[in-house]
Amino acid sequence: MNGSKFPYVGLEREAGLEREAGLEREAVEPPAPPLTARGSTLRSHPARTNRRRILVLAQLPPPEHGASAVNRQVVNSRILSETFDLAVVPIAMSDDLARLRKFDLTKIWRSLRLFGTVAGRIFGRSRPDAVYFTLSPAGWAFYRDLALVTLIRLAGSRCVFHLHGRGVAASIGRAPWRRRLYRFAFARAHVITLGGTLRDDIKGLASEPQVFVVPNGIADTTCARHPRQDVGSQRGDGRPPRILFLSNMLTEKGPLVLLEALSIVAAQGIRFEAQFVGAWRPPVTEEMFTARVHALGLRDRVTLPGPVYGEAKDRLFAEADLFVLPTYYRHEALPLSVIEAMMHGLAIITTRVGALPEIISDQESGELIEPGNVATLASALEKLLIDPTLRDRYGRAARLKYESDLTAQRFEERLRDVLLQVSHNQA
Repeated sequence: MNGSKFPYVGLEREAGLEREAGLEREAVEPPAPPLTARGSTLRSHPARTNRRRILVLAQLPPPEHGASAVNRQVVNSRILSETFDLAVVPIAMSDDLARLRKFDLTKIWRSLRLFGTVAGRIFGRSRPDAVYFTLSPAGWAFYRDLALVTLIRLAGSRCVFHLHGRGVAASIGRAPWRRRLYRFAFARAHVITLGGTLRDDIKGLASEPQVFVVPNGIADTTCARHPRQDVGSQRGDGRPPRILFLSNMLTEKGPLVLLEALSIVAAQGIRFEAQFVGAWRPPVTEEMFTARVHALGLRDRVTLPGPVYGEAKDRLFAEADLFVLPTYYRHEALPLSVIEAMMHGLAIITTRVGALPEIISDQESGELIEPGNVATLASALEKLLIDPTLRDRYGRAARLKYESDLTAQRFEERLRDVLLQVSHNQA
C-alpha cells in the first residue's frame, strides 16, 4: 500500500547504499541528533547498559509499503527506545516495490552482506537478549530468512517473529514437505500476529503461549478532525460523494472489482466520484486501467492520481466520503490504509480477509463483504452513497475504534510489553 508516512529519524532516503551494505543503527534516547547517511551506528548511553538488548531485523523504506511503514515506526518509537537498547539491521533486498517478491541475483549478494552483519551482532561481545525479526511467511524470502534463523539459533538467541502478512498455511498446502522447515523456524520462537484469526495461519507450528496478538496502530495525522462534519451532502458544495481506493494497484487488492461495481452503481443513476490512488503493479497498468474506465463509461467519474504520500494523502482522506478496499490479496493481514481511513473518520467497505473483521464491525463502522463479489460490493456502495447519515454514523464508530485500540501509542505499548516478557524469559 501507500504506507503511512511516519517520521524516520536516522534512516534517510539517501542512505540507500548503506542499507544495501547491511549497516545498522542503534536507537538512542531522544533527544538525539538525526543520523545521516554516514556514521549510522550510535552507542547507547553508558548509564543505560543494564536495559535488555533487542536486535531488530526488519524491512525498512524504501520501498514504501505497509510492513516497512510499521517497521519504521518501531525503530523510531520513543516508547521502545526508552525501554530497550535497540540495534537495527535493515533488511533491504530491493528499493523497487515491483521487484520486492521476485528473485534476482543481486539479492544473493545483499543477502550475504546481511548474514555477515547479523553474525557480527549475534556473536559479538554485546549479544542481544532477543532478536525481533519480521519473518517473511512465504516465497523465496522465507528461505533467506530461514538461513538467518539458523544463524541466530546457532548463537543461542531466541527470535520474536512479527508476521506482517500471511501465507504459511498456503505454502505448506502447496508443498507439504515445507512443514518441516516451518517447524524448525518456529521452534522455541515467539510469534506476533496482527489479529487473533491469523493464528490459524501458523496452527500446529507455535504453541499458544508463544503467540501474541498486536494489531497495527498509526500516529494521528488528522489535526483533531473528529468528529467529521463534512460528510456527503452535508458538505454544501454540491459535489457528489467521493469514494477513495488507496493501495497498490495490484489485481488482488481489488481495484478492478471496484471498477466493475461502480459501473453497476452508475447505471442506476447514483452520483459519485472515485479516486484510485496507488502505484501501478503489473499486470494492472495505467493504460489498461484507463481503457477499462472508458469501456465502462466511467471516464467523467474516475480519477487516477497515482501514488500519494504524506500531507497530500491526508488531504485525500479528508476530502473523501467513503473508503473502499475490496481486497482478496493472499498475503493480506491488516492493511494500514483501512486504519488510516478509520483515523480520518470514514465509513469503510472492505472484505472478510485477514484480521479486517477484527477492527471493522459489520454494519456498525462499515460494511464487510465477501472477496470478489461484485454484486455485493455494488449493493454496499449504493447503500452508503445515497445515505450520508449512515456514512456519518459508520465514520464516527470507526474513529472511536481507532482512538481506543489502533493508535501508535497502543501499538508501541503492546509491542513493548511483548518484548519485555520475551527478553526477560531469556535471562
